[in-house]
Formats: sequence, structure tokens, C-alpha cells
Amino acid sequence: MSEKQTSIFPWPVVDSPDRGTMQPGVFQWDDPLFDGIEWPYFAIHGAQPGPAAVVIAGVHGGEYPGILAAQRVARNIEPAELKGSLLILPILNPPSFWERSAFVSPADGQNLNRVFPGNVSGTYSERLAYYTLRDIIQPTDILIDLHSGDVFEALASHVGGYVLGDSARDDLTKDVITAFGLPYVWLDELGERRTSLTAASTGLGKHTIFVEVGGNALFTEQEVEQVTQGIMNALVVYGLLEVDLPISRSKTIYRAGSVTSPCDGLWLPTIVLEQHVEIGELLGRMTDALGEEISQIRAEVAGMVLYHMTSLAVRQGDPLVALVTVS
Repeated sequence: MSEKQTSIFPWPVVDSPDRGTMQPGVFQWDDPLFDGIEWPYFAIHGAQPGPAAVVIAGVHGGEYPGILAAQRVARNIEPAELKGSLLILPILNPPSFWERSAFVSPADGQNLNRVFPGNVSGTYSERLAYYTLRDIIQPTDILIDLHSGDVFEALASHVGGYVLGDSARDDLTKDVITAFGLPYVWLDELGERRTSLTAASTGLGKHTIFVEVGGNALFTEQEVEQVTQGIMNALVVYGLLEVDLPISRSKTIYRAGSVTSPCDGLWLPTIVLEQHVEIGELLGRMTDALGEEISQIRAEVAGMVLYHMTSLAVRQGDPLVALVTVS
């Protein structure tokens, strides 16, 4: 990546460390809705000029592997070997993290990853989205957006991004997500709806990928190390580090279809992650609170199970299963 070779540390919310050093700390945004909230960060100023990159985790409160991987990268990286600048925010949504809140921010009941680009005069989540874009994403060249399945979600590990029809840019995105080293990679065209952090960042012209590893508010050493190594691999492809990359053999996945709950009820899945199902195959059953079956959930398309809800209690409209095709 050669579009920007800058020696500055461009983020206004944190002080620039000396070149070739790392500085951990916390910052605050000056907003009355954010009183008492501190955002942890690691600021790393490389010894040589290069791109400005951001690693963000903790958009949702119960997605843990990325949080620990972000910390590990910050602690293990050698600033003297870094080209450019790196800002790592391991917990973007502190209230959601500390309240162990699934999907939404406790202050307003909104999903932070559905309200971008935000609103400076809006709710807590809308303001956080606004400030994140203004102060973190706008100054950067690169975003690595770390996620997991949330508290009630199981998913197969994958990494992805959006293509824009610019061959050089799209090829770089493909190279980065392939080098990340996860079993599956996902690419899609950027649509008009850009309410997620990844979509909003891509729409601003930033080189952006998202990562999905783990779920169910759990974390394992394997998952944390998988994400840690993937981040390091991505930084190599983006030009911030120089090391040999391992060979990756990812498979590409394409959206096939999803199933939502037709009613409130108890969800009893009959499938497992990465299982291949055919049209009409049983995915799970719904019962009422007395255990009487009220619905059978069947696949409307063939595909591999990328995601499924693990909560027993579901509401009408909740996503139950996501299916993808694999090549």
C-alpha cells in the first residue's frame, strides 16, 4: 500500500507518542452524555513513515476474542519495526462491555453497529458513532474492525470487506482478507445502506476489513491467537510491517439466505456450524412456553450454516440461521 506515507500521528483524541514508541492510556470525549466514560487506547508511533491504521474491538459488549487480541497486538508489536502509526481501541463501547449487554447499548437500547454515521445531537449510540467517524476513522487510512458472535450467537470464523469497483483497491482488500488466515473470506459490493462501522468506513474511502471470530460471550486461546496473528498479517499486507507471511488457504463464502423467527417462542436448533443443508431441510423447531411445537424452521435455500442463534428465548423477527455458499 503506497497511497499515504505519513510521519504524523493523526488522531486528535490522543497525544502523539514519540516516534518509535507505544503509549497506552485512556481518553474522554467532551460530551455530557459521556460523563465518566473512559476509552482505553494504545497509541503506537512507528519509527518510519507509513500509513495510519486503526484496530477497533468491542463495538458490542459481549464479543471478547477481538478485545483480547487487540490488547495482545499492542503489547507485542515492536514500534521500532512499525512503518506509520497505529491506534488500537480495544473497547469502543465501554458501557455495553461493563454491563455485559448483548447487541445494544444499555443507555438507549440501540445497536451501535446499526446507527452509523451517527448524530452529534442524538442518543448515546448515535453520538458515539458520530465521534468515532469524526475523530478516529476520518484521519486514518486503514480500519481493522474486530467482531464475534454476540452473547447469543454462534458463528463460523470469517473475515471480509466490501469491493468498490476499483480494481487496485479491491485487489488489496482481497489480499488482506486472504492473508488474515481465517477459514472463510467474504466479499460483497458496498450498498447504499452504510449503518455499520465497516460500511461507513469503507464509504469514507478507508481501506477496511471486518473480522468475525468466536461467539456466545466466550473466548479461547486459539481464537485470541488466531485474531492476533491475523491482525499482524493484515498489517504486513497494508505495509506497516515487514515479515514473512504464512500461506493461507481460505474458502470464499457468498450470502445465500437467512431465516428469521416467525413468532415469539423457544428456539431448538437442530443444526451445527459449518453443516451443509439442502432446501427444505429442518434447521430447528419452535415451541411455546409449555413445550408445544408451534413451528418447524426449514431451509429455503441450500448452503452452509455460517451463523445460528443460541438463545432459547427468541422474539418474532430475530435472526435464527444464516446460510452461505462456499467456493
